Amino acid sequence: MFSQALWQNSICIALRLGTGQLGVRQRPQTNSRDRLAPSHALAHSASQAMGQYMLRHCVSILMPLYNEEEFVATAIARVVQAPLPAGLDRELIVVDDGSTDGSAEIVMSLAKEHPGVIRFIHHPRNCGKGAAIRTAMQHARGEFCLIQDADLEYNPEEYPKLLKPLLAGVADAVFGSRFSVAGERRVLFFWHAVAN
Repeated sequence: MFSQALWQNSICIALRLGTGQLGVRQRPQTNSRDRLAPSHALAHSASQAMGQYMLRHCVSILMPLYNEEEFVATAIARVVQAPLPAGLDRELIVVDDGSTDGSAEIVMSLAKEHPGVIRFIHHPRNCGKGAAIRTAMQHARGEFCLIQDADLEYNPEEYPKLLKPLLAGVADAVFGSRFSVAGERRVLFFWHAVAN
């Protein structure tokens, strides 16, 4: 098992994959231009420990799937054709979480059509969306991860907007919202917002 770290301002949220343990620790002070180096080294050593190697300049698109027979083929087609920033490759990891309809068969067929791009993983019984995402993360080899639901709720055409702050090195995590009308904004800590 390994830890994957998510740095946000002065707090590190570490999630030990496979155990579900969550810990919080203070971030060591670093120069802002060196900020991404520790996370890249951690991700690389973690993927080596699992027998996988992180693919630089690749985004892992994680798709949890449960009974989406009607939409999954369209969702996968949109993900495979979605624009990405120049020089960035993609891998799509679809985790079927015990679907009882024909979703798994559709994805297996599409994975054969797109070898090296689509990987299919099957949970024998439904474990929940969180478990499907954790399974996909364990198999992810990309430098970045995106979560894409199989029900067409999120628009893959927006991947460049989500990836832009990560590629520029000005964010460690980006959260999209279909309810936001303001565009990009930085998340403020609670007490900072109260004081201002």
